[in-house]
Amino acid sequence: MINNRNSQRNNLRNNCSDSSGFALLAVIGVMAIVMALTLSLAQVNLSNVKATMWDSRNQQAAYLLDSGLRYAALSIASPRIQVASNAIPKQKLVYKNPIAPVRLTIENEAGRIDLANSDTELLASALRSVGVSESDLDGIQESLRRGIQGLTFSEATPSSVTRLKVRDVWSVLRALPIDSDMLWQVATIGNAETGVNPALASPAVLALVPGLSSAQQQHILASRDNESRGKRKESLIGLNRLLAETFENKYFTGRVSSDYRIKAAVVVAGHEYSKTWIVKMVNQASQLFEITAQW
Repeated sequence: MINNRNSQRNNLRNNCSDSSGFALLAVIGVMAIVMALTLSLAQVNLSNVKATMWDSRNQQAAYLLDSGLRYAALSIASPRIQVASNAIPKQKLVYKNPIAPVRLTIENEAGRIDLANSDTELLASALRSVGVSESDLDGIQESLRRGIQGLTFSEATPSSVTRLKVRDVWSVLRALPIDSDMLWQVATIGNAETGVNPALASPAVLALVPGLSSAQQQHILASRDNESRGKRKESLIGLNRLLAETFENKYFTGRVSSDYRIKAAVVVAGHEYSKTWIVKMVNQASQLFEITAQW
């Protein structure tokens, strides 16, 4: 009798223990599911916050860059802004605003080698600089000329021709076995001259001028430095005349282009952004400049 009672008690204890175990496992399972859902939702929310921050940062940078580029273009067009003899505003351009300063770089396209109009030897020198071999030089040069001329004459008015060339010239460059990005650093389609303006050409462009010695390159750069310091004796006004006396000035022109390449750069939330415009100075009452390309 006593044994039966003990056996019943043990069975009851075992049943309670089993029930408690199952209940504990169920609670742990539910908690695990809730925790997984919570972590998943937190991850989704974090991703959404990051995406929103990234989008907001990009929009902010885009607004600042466009504002800075427009400020630079208007500075070039404004007759109230003092400019150097290379047609670039004398002051160091920075677009100041409450968010972040925008650094601006302005270059006149007459300092670059025109892909459609430059002297054959000057264009060949530019192509060699991006790795074109002598055996391929004539063929690539002819393909480049023909491709760009096809774009040039596909529209009637000068302004539409300029827009078409700037927009579509990349299709011509990228169809050729050359480093088009590297070539674009020294080349343009906004010069319209057979040579380059020595007052505007970068050291990289001057190094490509056939027959121009290193000493002559340094002399040009020194003359430009004197101009920036206000030393009129060695100013850019007489630079072309001075070069003509010491060097056959076949590849130089004194023309300043109406096309400018403007680059803006800004840092937003630790990330640097940049954008470039090519603008043509129109200087009409209703329109001071025209954006012909941007990237």
